[in-house]
Formats: sequence, C-alpha cells, structure tokens
Amino acid sequence: MSSTDVTLDVAKAFFTRLAVNDYPAVEKYIAEYGKKLLEYKDDDYWTPLMHAARSSEPQMVTLLIDSGAPVNTQNRKKAHALIHAARHSRTDVVRVLL
Repeated sequence: MSSTDVTLDVAKAFFTRLAVNDYPAVEKYIAEYGKKLLEYKDDDYWTPLMHAARSSEPQMVTLLIDSGAPVNTQNRKKAHALIHAARHSRTDVVRVLL
C-alpha cells in the first residue's frame, strides 16, 4: 500500500464512492492510499467505516474491515461504527460488525 497523503478532496470523493457502493473505485482508493485513508477522520471524527455502516451495503463494510479499517474508533460523540449502524436500523451491517 502507498503512503500517499489523504487530502480533504480525496476523502470526500472516497466517502461518495462508499455511499453508492462503487466497489471498483473503493478498492482503487484503498490500493492507492492504504491505511491512511481507512483511518481518515472527517471534521466530526467519522471514519470511512462509520460512513459505510450508516449507508453502504454490508459487503462494503466487510471490504473495509478486511482491508484494515479500524472497527472501534470513536467519533466526537464517542460513537463507533456499530452504534451508527444500529441507530440507522442497519441490522445487516450490525451483524457484520459484531
């Protein structure tokens, strides 16, 4: 994996690709930016996994976890991906995160 720095524009584009479940693009971003992208936190300290837990397919969540996304990272409100999935009634994603 690369050590390319993650800019705000890269992170926003990545979050957008997550939201539409664009697997090829997400895999490409992960290959290029690696762990830095998977650990990136937005202004509210949301990670890609938190965003995916809220709105992406369970397979996307699995891809992020298998690629090394941290599962227990907390945002500003001390919530992690599992909490976001549960709050949005994403039982399919909750099962992946457990």
